Order: sequence, then structure tokens, then C-alpha cells
Amino acid sequence: MRTVYLAGVSALVLGLAGNLAVADDFEVIHHYTSQTEAEALKVIADKFTEAGGTWVDNAVAGPPNTRRVYTTQMQAGQPSQAYSTVTNRDHLDFIDQGMLTDIDAAATSGNWRENMPQPLVDAISGPDGKIYIAPMALYTPNFVFYNKGVFDSLGIAEPVGFGDDFFAALDAVKADGLIPLAFSGDAFNIRFPFEAILLEKGGPDVWDQVWNQRSDAAIRSDVVRSAFETLGRLRDYTDEGNIGRAWNLSANLVSSGEAAVQIMGSWADGEYRAAGLVAGTDFGCFIPGERDYVQLHSDVMVFPKQPGSDGPTEDQLKLASIIGDPAVETLYVAPRGALPVRRDAALPDNADACLKIGYDAFNADGNLVPNPRSLITQQQDGEYRDIVNEFWANPEMSVDEVIDGFAYALGAS
Repeated sequence: MRTVYLAGVSALVLGLAGNLAVADDFEVIHHYTSQTEAEALKVIADKFTEAGGTWVDNAVAGPPNTRRVYTTQMQAGQPSQAYSTVTNRDHLDFIDQGMLTDIDAAATSGNWRENMPQPLVDAISGPDGKIYIAPMALYTPNFVFYNKGVFDSLGIAEPVGFGDDFFAALDAVKADGLIPLAFSGDAFNIRFPFEAILLEKGGPDVWDQVWNQRSDAAIRSDVVRSAFETLGRLRDYTDEGNIGRAWNLSANLVSSGEAAVQIMGSWADGEYRAAGLVAGTDFGCFIPGERDYVQLHSDVMVFPKQPGSDGPTEDQLKLASIIGDPAVETLYVAPRGALPVRRDAALPDNADACLKIGYDAFNADGNLVPNPRSLITQQQDGEYRDIVNEFWANPEMSVDEVIDGFAYALGAS
């Protein structure tokens, strides 16, 4: 497997033709650069190679940068054969522009519709009802992880959510001289803590009013105000190095005992296990709130239409079929702290207590809410992340100001 690492988007823009795979190669653009991400993707790449494909690995750090690369390629008429992203509305725009090919033949032969959650089937389908996207794993972004040794040594019980017990725990850690909260304060990761707080406080009803209906009244409600106030309060419990820090580096701080808590998606579980920690013994985890509401968040592979081809290529269908194979899914999620997207796929043998919490939550009736990225446009999402990031980085910014910016970003009415 050949790996191509781009230092930045300009590397592609300046030398697009030179970076393109040759005709028989199958270039896959992705953002899986952490240890556990790379290990998981290798499962799919190896299966594709065994099936006769020639996988060309093009890793670009950071999903926003990955998006710029594959968008630039498609707009130039020289697309990769596949690219990874997460569930969002981008594919609807690309389908409308004729840039993507459906993989419905692979989905139908693999019985995806019969074995995947309906909200996920909806998220990977186009307006014509055909499936265009191959989901690889399920996560929920609203998990809280903590170093159990730190909590136990200070007599801290696991909090229920982001209430008084949570802040009492952070206060105890702070008094002991450790970093209470390992935070990743950048425009990509900042949304996950905010959304976790909002989902706990508002539940599915407010969630739908904010992200789907984009109701101005809901966005200016006491629930959303409280969510922003709680987010702002967290600033007092993290370290100065949080700005721009990658999520896996925050996980490392908790793993090492330098910090106590991380608010991050269930994918962080893989990093804790990779560090040799055992869930329930060395680290703990919980979904905040009295009820385990979870977001539908999925790694997906998307297939650009190839020049001169009206439909999917043989290799595109081959890769889609491999990704949708329940046995491959079980192998793929094993390093990631993720769940299989198919209900008929087995949990991996190394599934720990955290993964089982997520599994039970995903399979409980009424617990699943849509990912905001599947309800709002890329532009709305970018403006929303920017305003929340600005609020986090600027303690002088008022809650009224961030709510005004949030309402504007979502085009609230």
C-alpha cells in the first residue's frame, strides 16, 4: 500500500496532475491519521488489495482539509475514486451537481437497507432513493471519559451529566493540581462538547427545534442559553494548551493521568485502549444525562463519478461491498471504539464497557437523534463552528453575542 501525505491543501492545488493516481490505481482520500484510525482503515485496504484492487492511500490531516482536497479534485474534473468523510449534507449538493456515483447495486446485494438503522439509510441515500455512501462505523460524539485512578484517589463518584456533580468533580481535581479537563479548543472539535451539553439539557425535542426546524425561539431559549453558559464555565478547568490541540492528544493527557476528564466522541475509546488502559479499571466513561441520548455519527466512504463513466466502476462497487460486509465491519471497528453499522454484524471480541454502553444506547427505542451535519448545510456548519470557537477562545464574548451568532449561522426563523 503506497501512502501519500499532503502537508496542506496547496500541495494538491499546485500539483494536481502530478498527484493523481494512474488509471489502474484506486486513490482513497481520508483523514485517518491517528494510530487507531490508521489501524482500522488498514483492515479495509488489505481486503481491497486481496480482492485484486490497487489501493493508493492519500492521508490528509483534518476533515476540513480533506474536504478541500476532494472538492478541488472533483471541481477540476480529476476526482479520486473514493474519499472518506462523516455523515453530512455535502453529498446532496454533489449529487445535484452530478459529481457522485451511486453504489446502490452493492447496497442492494448486501441487504444494507434491511440491516442498518433507518436514520442511517436516510443519511446515505440521495433524493432518488439510491444509496451513494458506504457507512463504515457508528459513533456518538457525546461521551465523557475520565481517568479512574484520578477519580478514585480523590473519592470522586462518576457524575450523571454536566450538573453540579460534574463541576464538583472538576473542582476537586483542580484543587489537587491536575488539569481537570483535557479540552481540544479548535473549530472542528469545539462542537462536540457544546452538542453534548445541549443534548443532555434539551433532549430530542429541543434538538429537533434547533437543528432541523432552526427555530429562532428555540435557539434563544433558556435551554440553549444554559448550554452556552455551561460551555463557557468549562474554560476555568482546562489548560492554556487547549487551543488547537488535537483530540487524541487530549486523550493522551487523560491516559497519562496529567488530566482527569475528556468530553469527546466514542471514538476516543480506541485511543485509551491503545495506551494500554482498560475500561472500568483504568478509565471510565458515560453518556451525560439521565437517559443515554446519542447522535447518529458515522464514518463513511463516498464515490466520485469517474471521467467517462456513467455509473460506478467495478472497483468502486468492490470497495463498497467490502465496507458493507458484516465480518469486515467487526474487524474495522475493533481498534476504533466504534460500533458496526449493521445490526447483523457482531461486536468485536475486544468490545469493552464503553463500547457496550454505546451499543445499548444505539439500540434503545427513542434514543437516537440525527447528526446536525445531516440537517444543516456545510456553510451553516462552518459558521456555527466559527462562532462557537470564537466564544470559547474569547472569554469577553457574552452569551447574548454567541446566541446571536448561532442564530445567524443557522439562518434561524
